[in-house]
Amino acid sequence: MPETEEKMFNRNLSYFESFAIMKRLASPDASDQDRIAFLKMLHNKGITSTEMAGFSAAIRSLASISPVDGVSDIVGTGGDLLNTVNVSTAAAITASAMGIKIAKHGNRAVTGKVGSADFLSRIGYRFDFDHDELLKRINGNGFAFLLAPQFNRTFRMFSEARKQLPYKTVFNYMGPVTNPADPQTIIIGSSDPSMLPVYAGLLNETGKTGAVVTAQNGMDEVSPFCRSRLLFVNEKISELNIEPEEITGTRIEKEDVASGNPDRNFNMTISGIRGEDEKIAKFIALNTAPLIISRNIAKNFADAYEISLDAILSGRAGKQLNKIGGPFNAQ
Repeated sequence: MPETEEKMFNRNLSYFESFAIMKRLASPDASDQDRIAFLKMLHNKGITSTEMAGFSAAIRSLASISPVDGVSDIVGTGGDLLNTVNVSTAAAITASAMGIKIAKHGNRAVTGKVGSADFLSRIGYRFDFDHDELLKRINGNGFAFLLAPQFNRTFRMFSEARKQLPYKTVFNYMGPVTNPADPQTIIIGSSDPSMLPVYAGLLNETGKTGAVVTAQNGMDEVSPFCRSRLLFVNEKISELNIEPEEITGTRIEKEDVASGNPDRNFNMTISGIRGEDEKIAKFIALNTAPLIISRNIAKNFADAYEISLDAILSGRAGKQLNKIGGPFNAQ
């Protein structure tokens, strides 16, 4: 790594410095040694919201898909190891059934049993499309899913460097903020509570709206069985703590919404979206609610939850599921 860049890591980087360094290291001309040095120095220093904003903008600038106006995303970092149903995807589908245009960014399962892409592939969703097809999907069904490795090669450029390090790197946290469609409103779930102010700061500094959430038990989403902390961003940052039973009126246990069996996990997610399993439907509604607030459809969490739950129990979310993937039957 050039000496000038090494010296930079004695301090926090500006947005433009962060952008430039990431753009250079994502180039095929950069070496794995430089990438390893960069990841080590950033790990030792810690990351700021401004640096995360610059890094993510550089990664998005290298994507094969261009930004899309007026879209939203519900996305998590993963890593909570709880094997809950794929609630971020279910919540995104529910929100799209309510008229919110969704460009969801994700990948196949890493720590869980069913990642967003695993779930969508099972309902018949096709991931191979270009920018024109992306617009058709968003304007037609109000939903599109962007498989991260397909539209951006930057993560692959860093894969060898990451393997050489015994700890998580910044790339473990970049997924939620590198959506090539560049959503204006993002709901980010983090299993690491220390990242909440970083993500919230990024959204605020870049003029986006949304919320960042972590649960008391380490879930990267609004938990249906323990307290969750949310930071909402809309020109300022405000905090909200949610006790789920006060919202849902139902005691929900982990076994009601989780399974280590991929087939059962998939079918539980389907049952929740279709409103056939009320406890899972309520879990989905809890995680749709932050987007409903962020899009100014409801003013408080309780109202946003009720609006979301109605979209599921009325059958609208189930109909949207069929539009997105085509007719299919859970097994």
